[in-house]
Amino acid sequence: MPTFIFIITASAVPTGWAATNASIIVSSNATEIHVDVLRISTDSATIFAWLKANYMYINFPAMYESIEKAHVISSGSAEYTVASAVSSGLYTNVTFSALQTDLSSISLSYSDHYNEYLRVYYDSTTLRFTKTTDMTLETLFSIPFIRAIMSNNSLSGTNTVFSFAKGNFATGNDIFFKVTDNGNFIGYYNFSKTNPKP
Repeated sequence: MPTFIFIITASAVPTGWAATNASIIVSSNATEIHVDVLRISTDSATIFAWLKANYMYINFPAMYESIEKAHVISSGSAEYTVASAVSSGLYTNVTFSALQTDLSSISLSYSDHYNEYLRVYYDSTTLRFTKTTDMTLETLFSIPFIRAIMSNNSLSGTNTVFSFAKGNFATGNDIFFKVTDNGNFIGYYNFSKTNPKP
């Protein structure tokens, strides 16, 4: 049975929170409560509603490794083969600084939260970002996901580039992106096509 463990800061939760969420708690100690969000429901809308209501208790820095791993396209996978075959001329590049400007222009805070998600539209020539609270849509990603990539790879953002493209994956002609920093390849990533992904 698949799991996706979120780390909750024990001191942040209100009285009664652990009892209310007992069915999804897999372990706890004095500082952390580990919850499996896939135990909440099989309905992704219900899971996202829980994340939106409880994100303020999540220890995001402790989650960054898991968050990035949920989206990375692993070397040796069929998805990686497709992504790496896309020629450089088919990517649309956005610097980290331009991405932050785009986030600001759509009033999406660059802080750890699950209130709203970034939705990416890309038709191989036009790249557009919008903000959404509708978690049933495709090509979404969370701000904690961007922050996880930046933190886990010690990227300052000065020379970090997000390059968007489409690949003919088994699931269809889907958007993915790669990240480079100072010209060095960091990784290929996919979006929250199959909910839930953090």
